[in-house]
Amino acid sequence: MKTLARTAALATAACATLVLAGCTSTAAGDATAASSDAAATDSTSATTSRSPGSSTTTSRTSAAPTTAAVDVFELSVGDCMADDIIGGGGDVEGDQNTVDCSSPHASELFAKKDMIGADFPGSSGVSDAANEYCAEAFAPFVGMDYAESELDISMLTPTSTSWAGGDREILCLIVDPAGSTTGTLRGANR
Repeated sequence: MKTLARTAALATAACATLVLAGCTSTAAGDATAASSDAAATDSTSATTSRSPGSSTTTSRTSAAPTTAAVDVFELSVGDCMADDIIGGGGDVEGDQNTVDCSSPHASELFAKKDMIGADFPGSSGVSDAANEYCAEAFAPFVGMDYAESELDISMLTPTSTSWAGGDREILCLIVDPAGSTTGTLRGANR
């Protein structure tokens, strides 16, 4: 179980908390269901005549982005989430739909680290550590300071329950509040 906290640009504290892996959220709104639709294919073809009696057929196929379900505990730096795991409320399952970052996506995992310690530091201790770490990791990734950026940071953090099970990982996600992004935000400098 991980807690997802969203930090708005220029805010000093997380403004929403979302619990993953089958627990409920404290964020307002309805849960959005993760879709795992099969990739739809839209094909067109054209025929071009070069000379009398010969022709060349050209096909162009565009496929919907392929998603892969990845357990929240197995996400890696560079993974892009197809679905908005930040918005909405309700229960969110542990598997997240990842997609190649060259396809439209809702967020990108840009940094992660393990917290240390045997005892759970409390929700505010985890939140403070995540806010500090993700804000520090933001500038080297994006190319500018978080306080001046138009982009947002969201964090996946351990809960007391997941901590008891050995979870210590802070995951930092970058989000464009204007909507989905195509391509990495590494070096976006905005």
